[in-house]
Amino acid sequence: GYRSGAESSLKPRPQNLMTRVAFQGEAGAYSEDAAAKFFKEKGETTFVPCDSFVKAFDALQKGEVENVVVPIENAFFGTLHVVYDLLIKSSSVNIIGEIVTTDEFCLLAPVGVGISDIEQIFSHPQVLEQCSEFIFNELALPQSATQALYDTAGSCKYIVDQSLKKCCCNCLSSCV
Repeated sequence: GYRSGAESSLKPRPQNLMTRVAFQGEAGAYSEDAAAKFFKEKGETTFVPCDSFVKAFDALQKGEVENVVVPIENAFFGTLHVVYDLLIKSSSVNIIGEIVTTDEFCLLAPVGVGISDIEQIFSHPQVLEQCSEFIFNELALPQSATQALYDTAGSCKYIVDQSLKKCCCNCLSSCV
């Protein structure tokens, strides 16, 4: 689940301006999906991808965004301590809401790559672990076939940027 929309109390913003929301990851990441669900009824929103949780909180503290959406726990892995640490250190940040999401994974591969062609899978380490039974039993891939990267959507971007073949990434269907 996500406790969404940590909000800085540093700089009040006029109501008529677009809300900017930071999240960790590339466009299409789970956190952006959670942010879109949380802010869908709150007017125009711009989502700002950040390389790390630290950079997302920095953007909030510097007034570059009005909100940040971060996961605080994962039903499979438990608490994300780094996020709690950032919340504690950020005295001007308040939690304004929560959104609970479900993990729905898909495999995304380059055009022409079938499921039997897959030799390597890229994704966030927690997603690879959550899907390990499928990866190792159904796809019959060895542990060495999994490559952990910083983000699910970033894994898709990596495959495209590197022009990789015979591989796929675990990601949200919105990455497609």
